Amino acid sequence: MESKGPYRIYDPGGSEPSPSTNKGVQTLMKDNPALRESMEGIRSLGELLEESENEVYRLRQKAEALVKDNKHLHSSSAMDSQPSFLEETVLGRKLSAGSEQAEGLQSPKMTDLDSDVHPKSNQKTPPSGTSSEFEILNAYETRKTPESRKLDPGPTLPQEDDNVQLHLQRMETSLSMFAEEPDRKSPIAHISRLALDFSRLASKVHKNEQKTAVLQTLCEQLRKENEDLRAKLEADWNQRTQAEQALRYENLELKKLILQSDRGGGKGFHAGGGVDSAAQEDAVKLENPGIQQVAKLMEKPAVKDPSVSLLKKVKILEHQRTELLEVNKQWDQQFRSMKMQYEEKITSLRQKLSQASKAESEQEVEKDRKQRDFDRKLLLARDKIEEKESQIQKLESEVRELKQKNKFLHEQLSSTSKQREYQEREISRLNKALEEALNMQGSGPCSPSLIASLEDPRLPQREELQMQNDILKQQVKIFEEDFQKERRDRERMNEEKEELKRQLELLQTQLGQVNTQLRSCQEDLRREMESSRDAVRKQPAYPWRMATILPRMQNSKNKKKEQDIAGSGTQNAPRQT
Repeated sequence: MESKGPYRIYDPGGSEPSPSTNKGVQTLMKDNPALRESMEGIRSLGELLEESENEVYRLRQKAEALVKDNKHLHSSSAMDSQPSFLEETVLGRKLSAGSEQAEGLQSPKMTDLDSDVHPKSNQKTPPSGTSSEFEILNAYETRKTPESRKLDPGPTLPQEDDNVQLHLQRMETSLSMFAEEPDRKSPIAHISRLALDFSRLASKVHKNEQKTAVLQTLCEQLRKENEDLRAKLEADWNQRTQAEQALRYENLELKKLILQSDRGGGKGFHAGGGVDSAAQEDAVKLENPGIQQVAKLMEKPAVKDPSVSLLKKVKILEHQRTELLEVNKQWDQQFRSMKMQYEEKITSLRQKLSQASKAESEQEVEKDRKQRDFDRKLLLARDKIEEKESQIQKLESEVRELKQKNKFLHEQLSSTSKQREYQEREISRLNKALEEALNMQGSGPCSPSLIASLEDPRLPQREELQMQNDILKQQVKIFEEDFQKERRDRERMNEEKEELKRQLELLQTQLGQVNTQLRSCQEDLRREMESSRDAVRKQPAYPWRMATILPRMQNSKNKKKEQDIAGSGTQNAPRQT
């Protein structure tokens, strides 16, 4: 029976799913986890690349802001040093000896301040051992003019980002070719190309991380310089306040001297210049060399006209006082304006920092929400696929059981049909024998010879024929009962066959529905994978996940090989049985 193949006469009308579709479904189910693992690896790579790009951009902005602040601080320190220079020049016009000493003291301070500002950037070396890069950057910044600094804030890294984008496009094309490739040998080449692309991307990410570390150290250096400049600005501010207090004290002393000179001018001239000069020497002992020179001039006795000389001295002192007051007012205005500017800058920078931190927190929250939504969608798709796979396996097992049952019924029907043919032949033979016997009995009126023969001593033969006739009648009844029973069995088998046919049609419709649902799920999964690619390009990644990408892909390859081996084993198992 098995050598002849299936009986197409008893086919209920339904057809089995084609083996090509079954193979396609099996290959899709086998390739699904590998593609899922590769998608996770690509997503994590995209996240890493995006996060590195964002980090580089953020550090670049910080470096530019710190360079601008450093430039403003240098300009402000130069502007702050101008009032003291004006003070010294004004004093130098009137008091030559004191101004020379003051300029000698002030110019080393300015040179020391400039030498403290500029060499500090050269003395600092980053901990990562990349001092040459910082030296090149400092030389580049010193060569640039303010206009070129505004136009070109600093070195950028667009070429690396373009290379990373090219590698990502190459990976996407290779993955699309891998997904659309019908041949089973070419995916190995695609996977090797993917491994090369992953290694290149890893090297690019490593370079980006090194550059971000360099930028971080540069930002730290600029921040320290900014703090030093602020400390120096505060020290200069304290020095200027002390100088202002000293000038006010000197102004009061000058006023006292003028009043004393007005009161005791005549007495000192008539009574004796020696006593008046001694009193002035005891009264005027000042720290400023310019005031000491004024006191020395006042100590000289007037020979010709003491009132005129005293008036000249008073005018000179008043003129110096007015000039000093004007210089102090100018310096106070400049100091207040610069203080307001720096306070506004500090408030604006704090606002920008708060806004940036707020935006960063919002981006992190949005990124976490998108990641959770994406994971939830992937879990739902996986659950749907597993449910459809279980339904398909269940339906396939039911179809196999129905096929076995149908085969068993076909075999039973063939055996009953053979038995029926044999019984029909036997019945026809017995009917012929019965007809012949009946024809012999009812062939006509009994002739005397027949009566004689019947009354012949061979009467036992007649009885034997009669007994055979009864036996044949009983056999005919038995055969008729068997025939009726076979007819009932045949009708029952036909009913069962119809029922099995209906069940098979129902299962085939269910299988078609499940196949359509599987195709729709595959389409949804493909769309979600495409959307996940787009989302991966936009979402930042985590640097610590880079080390797990290539091992994960290797594990997916091993799992795929194990599934292929297991699938070949399950396909060969029914043939062996």
